[in-house]
Amino acid sequence: MHLIPSLNRIKKLTECMDSFKATGVTTPGIIIVDREDMAQNIEGYDEVQRRMPENWKIEVTHARGFGDKVREVWPQVVKHEWVSLMNDEHYAITPEWDKKLVRQLNGKNFVSCNDRWNAPARSAGCTMWSMPLLECVGWPIFPPQINHLGIDDVWEQLGRATGTWRVDMSVIVEHRHVFRGGELDETHKLTYGEGPWQNSPAHQDVVARMQMFMAQEWAQAVEKIRKFSEVHSYFVKINPQGAEMHKAASK
Repeated sequence: MHLIPSLNRIKKLTECMDSFKATGVTTPGIIIVDREDMAQNIEGYDEVQRRMPENWKIEVTHARGFGDKVREVWPQVVKHEWVSLMNDEHYAITPEWDKKLVRQLNGKNFVSCNDRWNAPARSAGCTMWSMPLLECVGWPIFPPQINHLGIDDVWEQLGRATGTWRVDMSVIVEHRHVFRGGELDETHKLTYGEGPWQNSPAHQDVVARMQMFMAQEWAQAVEKIRKFSEVHSYFVKINPQGAEMHKAASK
């Protein structure tokens, strides 16, 4: 299941959904918005809903933060074999990109793709996890110390330390970020602050949160993943027909 937490970005969401339909997405997903955002933009979200692939839905949460939204919907996500995380600035290019990424999951790894910006050095574009890997570390993608910025750093470091990260540069899901020329809006300012990024309070906050993660979770997480990989040394292949299976189950 794909997850897209969003905040007050109707135009970007509709473009994102149009790209998903144009590339033949059949796997299920949830757009996660908070109650205040939904109330203020209800007509816009009606339009987003009309543009979504068939087996997608909008989930309204009390939580407003990126990671907290994911945590709130997690009980309905954990039953799936895999989960991906994107945002409303993503735009799919490669036909059937969703199936191509799902087929690379083996039950104990995660995969990212080409965002035409930071990949392959960064975990970018659509990042997709095998659910057993997340169950192994015990987080709903986000460790307790991280609520948005820094989540890519967390998994890049874990992936490099444990050999669980795969990058497929042939699959393109663009990240049309403000730093890459995307439209500046209030949501970006809320997340990144105003002025130079490196000097912003948001940057200082993410550095502090990463330091907490490294001190409190890093070593235990690496050990859990290594032990999990050793115990489950057999090759566990995610069903390549998962798109159809999940589509049927979601009706």
